[in-house]
Amino acid sequence: MAICLAVLAVMAGCGRNPKGLQAEELSNMLSITNLAAQPVYDQGDPPRIVAVRIDADVVHVGDVPIDEPFVLTWRLVDDQNDTVGQASKRLEGDMEPGAVRRVTLTVEFEARESVGGLRNVATFDPVSD
Repeated sequence: MAICLAVLAVMAGCGRNPKGLQAEELSNMLSITNLAAQPVYDQGDPPRIVAVRIDADVVHVGDVPIDEPFVLTWRLVDDQNDTVGQASKRLEGDMEPGAVRRVTLTVEFEARESVGGLRNVATFDPVSD
């Protein structure tokens, strides 16, 4: 009887990752598509930009389901690779291969004349409880 239960427990875990995925695994399984970025202007000084609104699709391009929640962190970095601003969003797991999640983030920063020269850096990390 105990052997039968052990076999059932192993079979129930097949195809799933009971320990959860690591950041590198998530990055290999997820892709960003349909990216749109819009500047947010300073209400008191309209030519200056205080944020960028990011709209994008997160696509599961891997082969196994993502069961656990994860965090998408979006950073804007300058040419010295210094972070100008960042925003994060928690996404629930339950993503089957091929699933798409639409996300919107607003990356705020000190007012600046332009966002030219800034690069987007997106990372995926498991939720740590």
